[in-house]
Amino acid sequence: MEKLEYKKTNWVDEEVDGEGNIIKEGTPFDADKMNKLENIIEALVNRVNELTAKLAE
Repeated sequence: MEKLEYKKTNWVDEEVDGEGNIIKEGTPFDADKMNKLENIIEALVNRVNELTAKLAE
């Protein structure tokens, strides 16, 4: 199995004042980032299932 790589994201909330003006930009949240997370989760679950099956043998 290939080695998984993961680059941790330090997520930052967007800060908005009482009038709705952005005081501090937050971490961009988009489909590309979420799909990368989904792919890593899927690979980890598959690996856990493989190891669990081997232990049950």
